[in-house]
Amino acid sequence: MFFSFSMYARLLFGSASDQRLTFQYGNALAETTRTKRRKRMSIFAVPDMSCGHCRSAIEKAINAVDAKATIQFDMEARRIEVTSAVANADLSALLEKEGYPNTLVA
Repeated sequence: MFFSFSMYARLLFGSASDQRLTFQYGNALAETTRTKRRKRMSIFAVPDMSCGHCRSAIEKAINAVDAKATIQFDMEARRIEVTSAVANADLSALLEKEGYPNTLVA
């Protein structure tokens, strides 16, 4: 698959216009925008989370979409606290896709 520079820059930096960046690429100038994403803390109740495998699977899935996310697990209460730039609905859908029904608590 061929990616143009502007497509590659959008993949790297997003497409919302919070901050404009200009790159020199050969003789051409390419402009793109970089998203300043606000991180937010969310707490999810995950009733089916019960072991280290569950923890590992959830951590791997969240880090795949946001490598800078921080995740804290409370295995007894079966809750996770996620600080991420990814929207709550997207995190919830990601957990569902991994096989962990969940409810946003806070």
